[in-house]
Amino acid sequence: MRLQGRFLGWMAAAMVVALPAASQAALFVGGTKEHIICPTTGHEDGRYPFTLEMDPGLGWGLFTYAGGDPLDVIVQWTADGDGGAFTASGVLDDGSPITVYGFTKGRKLKGWIVAQEYSGDGCMYMGNVRAYGQ
Repeated sequence: MRLQGRFLGWMAAAMVVALPAASQAALFVGGTKEHIICPTTGHEDGRYPFTLEMDPGLGWGLFTYAGGDPLDVIVQWTADGDGGAFTASGVLDDGSPITVYGFTKGRKLKGWIVAQEYSGDGCMYMGNVRAYGQ
């Protein structure tokens, strides 16, 4: 009986340790101001909305760009007190890479976006991002 009680106690402790911790995910909503450079059509400027959902540390996040489908991105967000630095990188359906990186300060996010289009015209996208935590 005493062994059974210890076993149940250890099982309960193991279950508590295995429970997922409360998420510290942050959702940032904002926009980009980009320079789009295409070999065939030249240079143009664009502004697009985006969202970025991420947790502190290294892991997965969601990036939504210009009203498209959410994209799984690898995120590293080092938050230290009120500020931090982050990078979020993913691959679009056609294999094109996209990276968003920068700084957070409180609820504000500021940084840059870089993308290379492998299909279509082979355009490059470079610009600034600004967002606020929700």
